[in-house]
Amino acid sequence: MCYAHIGQHSDCCREWATQDTRNATPNEYAPLLAELRTIGYDDLQIIKRMPRTA
Repeated sequence: MCYAHIGQHSDCCREWATQDTRNATPNEYAPLLAELRTIGYDDLQIIKRMPRTA
């Protein structure tokens, strides 16, 4: 599961999340983090990268 400003909750695959993305800077993710907090996600933990295996 992933979340974006447009489309909100969506499906995403592990390969996309671990291979086709880069880490966002705090300035880049701040607006999305604020949006998530306004809709009730108040216990989010910012991590550097999703593990490649799980």
